[in-house]
Amino acid sequence: MKRFLETLLIVFALALCGLCALQWSREQQLRESVKDLQEERQKKAEKIDSLTTANSKLDDQVNALLKKTDELETASREQAQKLNEIGRKLARAEAEVGATTNFVAQLREAVEDRNNKIREANERIKTISAERNDVVKKSNELVAQSNEVVKKYNELVASFETLRSNYNALKAAAEQPKK
Repeated sequence: MKRFLETLLIVFALALCGLCALQWSREQQLRESVKDLQEERQKKAEKIDSLTTANSKLDDQVNALLKKTDELETASREQAQKLNEIGRKLARAEAEVGATTNFVAQLREAVEDRNNKIREANERIKTISAERNDVVKKSNELVAQSNEVVKKYNELVASFETLRSNYNALKAAAEQPKK
């Protein structure tokens, strides 16, 4: 009978060793998974930072274009005032109709040029706004992806904590018969 108990004790000790080795192996795999997830999260955070920087640069460009548009509108108002003044001078100087007509034609070309530039600036503003909206959309998608990764990471941590508490319970149960 004593021989049987010794053999049984050896079998249980070997089974416990096997269980410990299995648990260590699983913990190593979990640590590697956590490390990989942390590296992926860091890469995504860096990408978010770069997209945020690009977004702020685009915002600066949009603000610069808006400022230019304001300047062009101011120039447009000034030129409109000049046209009114020229109209009054035209009424006074009918004798100089030919010279004044050429001058008005030049001013009209300038206004056309200014209007074309304003149209081009407005088109650039629309294009940049669309690009900014695309960048914001991509940024929001990246944030959603990183939130999903964090959620999975938290689930993994909870699973790890459950495994650890089960391991500690088994360990405590294994140590209790020794006393």
